[in-house]
Amino acid sequence: MTHEKNKLLYKNTYASLRDRIKENGYAPTSVTGAYPGMFARDASEEALALMINGDFELTRKMLGYIFAYHKKYDFDFVIHVMRDNYDQMISDRHQADATFFLIHSWCLYVKDAPASCEKDAFIIETAPQIKRYIDHWMNEEFFNKELGLLRNPCFEHARDGSYFNCYDILTNVLMSQSLREVSELYGEIDGVYAKHCGKIADEIAAGVHKNLTAEIDGKRIYAELQSISKESGRDFKITEDKTFYEGLSGFNFFPMGIQWYALDGEIANNTYDALMKYDTEPYEGGVLMIDAYSKRRDDNTYELLGKHAMGKSVAWELLFCKKIGRTDRIDELVSFIERNSDQMYRETWALRGGGGDTANQEHASWMVYAMKQLFPSLGE
Repeated sequence: MTHEKNKLLYKNTYASLRDRIKENGYAPTSVTGAYPGMFARDASEEALALMINGDFELTRKMLGYIFAYHKKYDFDFVIHVMRDNYDQMISDRHQADATFFLIHSWCLYVKDAPASCEKDAFIIETAPQIKRYIDHWMNEEFFNKELGLLRNPCFEHARDGSYFNCYDILTNVLMSQSLREVSELYGEIDGVYAKHCGKIADEIAAGVHKNLTAEIDGKRIYAELQSISKESGRDFKITEDKTFYEGLSGFNFFPMGIQWYALDGEIANNTYDALMKYDTEPYEGGVLMIDAYSKRRDDNTYELLGKHAMGKSVAWELLFCKKIGRTDRIDELVSFIERNSDQMYRETWALRGGGGDTANQEHASWMVYAMKQLFPSLGE
């Protein structure tokens, strides 16, 4: 397959991601002004795009800003949004996934970056913070040993524009994957701690398969989240305790997108089938796209409410299609992206054309990361 425009989209998007990184490592999420500041989660995800392209020095610089920022303000978890020049934060929302995206990217850097004095110094400087962040979330306030799941007090979701206090699939799969990586890296440094992290990684993997799966059409799928409560604007609304949110979204797809070590192939395939059946509608050219989120009606049909496809979930689908050999779907998605993008990848593609924040750090990073895996010659 050849996609000429995709080469240009990739080149321009990756240049935007690289060029926004300042000398001090600060990298804003948005270059359009749609979002203020540097989102720690988004920058950690950009590290994936940088490293798959061999830009390890830029990765170290950008991740270094996150670590230094948190060290200055003595945080024991990774916050929501930072400012430039180490100025006071924009938001310190307590988001577990922000911490574990940073840990995941740190592990990949430690594993894959070429040996250097700078790398050694970076590891020595930041390793204690990694342990501190993990220990914060291991606290029984957040980690439910009975369920084998981590509670995210502030899971950010397009659904209702809410921050859910919940057990969600993304956070738990990400924590499981990150702790597995930490356990492998810490083997020679601290064998006891490495074993501890590996044990928790497997406990969460078991917890996900026991308590974060649901049934659709008689088949098990990866469920989106169990909601405890949610914050929408200034209102705090209590939902039924530990009840599955009756809907689907691109987040159901995350275990496949992160290429989780504990992925159950049958459940993954069932999840993809359910998303394509109940969470898609025809976008431009009649292409079925997975919608940002849907709600289950009482008659077991689904109402699509998001009316846009998220860049990161499109990337996760592309990665899974590569895994299962769906080259036809890859070609369809890439062609859709080419027809509906101007100069760079979007944050979202809207149902009736156009879309969200162009070159948004989070979504564009996932797109670059996925495209490079699909088409290794991109950017060369």
